[in-house]
Amino acid sequence: MAMPSPAGGSDGGPASWIDILPPPEADPLGPGMILFMVVVLVLGLLLAWLAWRHPKLRGLAGMHRLMRRWRRGAIAPRQSLYQAGRLLQTAWSANRLEDLSPPKADADAWRGFCRRLREAQFSAREPDGESVAGLLRETRRWLRAAPLRKRAHDG
Repeated sequence: MAMPSPAGGSDGGPASWIDILPPPEADPLGPGMILFMVVVLVLGLLLAWLAWRHPKLRGLAGMHRLMRRWRRGAIAPRQSLYQAGRLLQTAWSANRLEDLSPPKADADAWRGFCRRLREAQFSAREPDGESVAGLLRETRRWLRAAPLRKRAHDG
């Protein structure tokens, strides 16, 4: 039996040894995939930085943690109301809640909320669970209504 030469087969066709090599495999982490992963990582970090930077988003995250702690009983009802007030002040970039001016349509609701929150914070007896739950839900609603703007010291 004759051995085929590298230049061609014994029948004059292309080299037969080329037919036995498997096709080259594609690189699973080619430059396109690496670039895509870098872009996704950069966008994720940018979104996390923006969420940390804006007081409204920080306030909403803090409110989520506060409500979870209150439901577990890890924080006293009155202390949770104090923290809710501080979260609102931070989100609205204000020193006092009463100084804020929400949209005119909500002005009466805002004043009523501030009055109920202050009464619960400074009442002689500990606020009951139902009123605390209602005030925390209302606080979350007012946090969502806060404008998405820069912090006061950012200029």
